[in-house]
Amino acid sequence: MLWLVLGCFGSKDDGPSNTGDSAGDSADLGSHPNVPPEFDGLWQVDGCEDGTATVAYILAEGHSEADGSFEMTETWYWFFDDPGWDDDCIDEMRYTGDRVSRSVHESLSATEAEEGYMGSMKKTEDGCPGVNYLETWDHPDAKGFDYGDSWNVDFVVFFDTLSPSGNLNWENAMLTFMYLGEGNSMTWGSTSYAGGTFSPEDESVPGPPADYTYNTSICFNG
Repeated sequence: MLWLVLGCFGSKDDGPSNTGDSAGDSADLGSHPNVPPEFDGLWQVDGCEDGTATVAYILAEGHSEADGSFEMTETWYWFFDDPGWDDDCIDEMRYTGDRVSRSVHESLSATEAEEGYMGSMKKTEDGCPGVNYLETWDHPDAKGFDYGDSWNVDFVVFFDTLSPSGNLNWENAMLTFMYLGEGNSMTWGSTSYAGGTFSPEDESVPGPPADYTYNTSICFNG
């Protein structure tokens, strides 16, 4: 069943908000060298909310196999609330995991999601060494983090892929609900992403193997 859980994806002090596929309506939309061509003129590149805050755009592509294995890449495009573009940067996150049992869905109140995967996420492209993601996610190890350190965190991601009747949604629409945490403690960093698509290899059997995509943005208020 298609569903949406509102969540927070940032430190308690930053007060970020998930804003969907774009952020802000300022006129400062332009040909930034970091913006993919298909989003040129659509992304806000001087921070969201008319340039008063930092914005991160996230593009994700994932794939599942029939054996339950899963992998996904998120690319984070950071645009900071400074007068220039020199500090803007791009990071890449890599997720690998396996399908979870229904008991995990139940423990995280995700019983209406058709698929869930658990595994490890790490930063694979370090274009933004000054961003403390552990602080962004309110991770308990955030205070001991040195900028530029490598890290791995555990994740659980749920995909709500089907309509209440069990069919594919219009234009294969999908919602994503993710927890990031440590071991069995998945109580922080929960967030939900709209703007996703679910593409099973065989649409008559709407499940793995399949491809998953989403694009979203997050505003970080100063």
